Amino acid sequence: MKLDYTFEEILKNMLDRANESVDKREGSVIYDSLAPASIELKYVYDAIRYLLLQEFAMTAEREYLILKTKEVGLEVFPATKAVIKAEFKDSDNEYMEIEINQRFSIEELNYKIIDRIEKGIYKLECEDVGEKSNPIVPSDMIPIDYITGLGSAKAIEIINRGENEESTEHLRQRYFIKVREPATSGNIYHYRRWVMEVPNVGGVKVFPLWNGNGTVKLAIVNSKMEVADTALINEVQKHVESVRPIGATVTVVSAKNKEITVIANIKTVQGASLQDIQDSFKSAIKEFFKENAFKVNYVSIAKIGNILLSIENVLDYSELKLNNALANIELEDEEIPLLSNIRLEVIQ
Repeated sequence: MKLDYTFEEILKNMLDRANESVDKREGSVIYDSLAPASIELKYVYDAIRYLLLQEFAMTAEREYLILKTKEVGLEVFPATKAVIKAEFKDSDNEYMEIEINQRFSIEELNYKIIDRIEKGIYKLECEDVGEKSNPIVPSDMIPIDYITGLGSAKAIEIINRGENEESTEHLRQRYFIKVREPATSGNIYHYRRWVMEVPNVGGVKVFPLWNGNGTVKLAIVNSKMEVADTALINEVQKHVESVRPIGATVTVVSAKNKEITVIANIKTVQGASLQDIQDSFKSAIKEFFKENAFKVNYVSIAKIGNILLSIENVLDYSELKLNNALANIELEDEEIPLLSNIRLEVIQ
């Protein structure tokens, strides 16, 4: 069924249905009567097409995708607050006790003590949510209210990273895993589903029987398709242990980076900025690596070449090398590509 009618097509169809004896030229009575209706009908067709696309998870925008995923029991992962570890010392450089709920600031962020770990070491939670709640560590902290005897306060570790609300594409991916992969009796699909139920996991590779009967290894990446930190690994381990079949031994590890260096000679449009080309090429490769993490077992030199040719002002290239070789780069089962360096040279 055609839904992408233009104004001109609608108007022509309506005029074709009018009696041939009627003047149909622009400016005629019937033309001027049907033209406004044709515009309104185009809006109706556009609305019908838009709503039809929202019925499918593949094409739904965020608002409607959320409704679609709720049908199968999936909820959007909410934004979370960073939880950090900090140490507090008195003027004699000795660890000191601090009251729960005391507040401190690191630049524009405020943190509140929520728990005592040991003398002078405490957990603090950011008052903001999302990735912006993650401080640079180590960092000095400033007490919001004066604390008698306090000599220094320093954030020393991020315990739980703050994360933004789940992205639309990550939610879409979880939906497809849920509906496309038959998860039963602790099979590979089941482990994939369990892992993806943990917030901030971007992907997983499942290795059944990796160390004998009853063993499963899970290699994960975070939502940015980068190596996972210890906190995320522990969260996945904890969740999978709570749902796995009895008797299974599960090991959770992070993916490993495979550093990739790209060098090439290029021909460019006269006057083009090499720095702009390199920056665009770098961003495009990073996005390519992100989209293909855990999906391919090698980095294709041909595809890197296609990306280079797609960069504005690049006319041609030669001597393209990955890690100083004119060949694809093989990836081990647990490896994901990481761009370490780009070096382009303009030739005439």
